[in-house]
Amino acid sequence: LETDELLEITPENLRIRKKILDSRLRMRANRK
Repeated sequence: LETDELLEITPENLRIRKKILDSRLRMRANRK
């Protein structure tokens, strides 16, 4: 892992990423 990636990992960023992933999964599910 690069140092930038490690610095990027924070509770807030994880929450944001999770929200983005959830929204993408919802969009995929809605398409079906």
